[in-house]
Amino acid sequence: MSYAMYLRKSRAEEASQPLEDTLRLHRKLLTEFAHKNGLTIQAAYEEVVSGESLFARPQMLRLLQDVQAGLYQGVLCMDLDRLGRGGMQDQGVILDTFKNSGTKILTPEHTYDLSDETDEELTELKTFISRREYKIINKRLRRGLHDTITSGGYIPNAPYGYRKAVQNRRPTLEIVEEEAKFVRMMFQLYVQGVGCSAIAQTLNSLGAVPRRTGQFQRTSVRLILRNPVYVGKVVWNRLRYEKTGDLQSGRRVSGRPQEDWLVVDGLHEPIVDRALFEEAGRMMQAHSIPSRRDGSVKNPFAGLIRCQKCARVLVRQAPANKEAYLLCPTPGCTAGAHLELVQQALLGRLRGILQGITLRESPRPGTDLLQSQALLEGVRRECSRCAQQQNRLYELLEQGVYSADTFQQRMQVLNAKQAALQSQEADLSRRLTELRALRIQSSKRQFQEILQVYAGAGAAEQNQLLKSLLYGVCYQKARGSTPEDFSLEIYHRSFYPEL
Repeated sequence: MSYAMYLRKSRAEEASQPLEDTLRLHRKLLTEFAHKNGLTIQAAYEEVVSGESLFARPQMLRLLQDVQAGLYQGVLCMDLDRLGRGGMQDQGVILDTFKNSGTKILTPEHTYDLSDETDEELTELKTFISRREYKIINKRLRRGLHDTITSGGYIPNAPYGYRKAVQNRRPTLEIVEEEAKFVRMMFQLYVQGVGCSAIAQTLNSLGAVPRRTGQFQRTSVRLILRNPVYVGKVVWNRLRYEKTGDLQSGRRVSGRPQEDWLVVDGLHEPIVDRALFEEAGRMMQAHSIPSRRDGSVKNPFAGLIRCQKCARVLVRQAPANKEAYLLCPTPGCTAGAHLELVQQALLGRLRGILQGITLRESPRPGTDLLQSQALLEGVRRECSRCAQQQNRLYELLEQGVYSADTFQQRMQVLNAKQAALQSQEADLSRRLTELRALRIQSSKRQFQEILQVYAGAGAAEQNQLLKSLLYGVCYQKARGSTPEDFSLEIYHRSFYPEL
């Protein structure tokens, strides 16, 4: 069987060494280890992220899913703590997944087989020690981070209008004048009564380009107008990050009370003066509408439906005493539609798939199906090698290397082997056909159960039901068209319709 390689580098470790160099070195060492031991590496999972939270590590989640499916005989990593330094729950998930699937953990120092009691105890001890070391390191980092912030240093990514710099060995910011002029323009236009959407359109028409997106949006302008960094302040501890225990969302982000913020004078120069900043803040506060968000999910399509043109997730808007809409957040892009109409259309499509559209097997079969496919491929490769050996026998006979008796004896052995392989191939082919049929029937039952309970569920439950059934939906609607004139392209998790 094949093996996988997992590479992880934390941004908090060995800050003096470039991340790319560390990962490149780890990959080189593990590749040499695999070559020395005759191991075939089928896939590599690589990420630069802290090892504390399992839910914030997408490559590790992918690896655990593949390990659970039995795709690998073992996983190579530099050390056990590369797999994770999180809490006991996260470490338990990782170790239980490897143990239940019979997958080994291979490091240059030792190979851990969790089905062996000694190795299992050793991994538990090493992960406990690793977690303790992580807590000590994290405590020191937090202390150093607090000292840097209170002295006016700036740690996060540089906002628009600034670039990272160093002053007296402290991280800080320096002004990028080509961008700073647009920041000043935003504040000046806003205090003159121009709205955030109009400001964004003006900046885009003047050729201003934000750091992480192609164009300025209303929300990005609002964030800049509210950011105290532009008057020389450094603000820390504004957000709270909480683990949700959900493999899809991973963590919940919420704002902290203002009295919990850490606000200090920064080492960097301001871009706008305090009077202009405070005037913009007063105007924004006067125009603000209290949020009606209570933390609950009100959109059954949250994170599920994307715009066909710009690929952004459609958002729900529900004006007072009006029907809820699904809208593309990109100005001037795809037209919106009533949420209820989209829901009816989607459910109608799903019922149509269930009732008669031809189905084909999913590209993500279950564990049994994957194993049977791998066995069948192995048998077919062996049949091919057997045929090559038979051809080689004829060549040796013609060259006089083998006598007629030796040729007959060898050929009889190969013929018997070929017959056994062909019989095994036929059995595996029949098994695959049965598994594919079972897979489709299982998907149909899942479809039926979800559609039966969907109508009586709340928005949050409906969202989870749809996400368990669909990878996503692409939405398209031309401007000026009728309310019902939109298209939906559906991507199903278990099988796809032949459209």
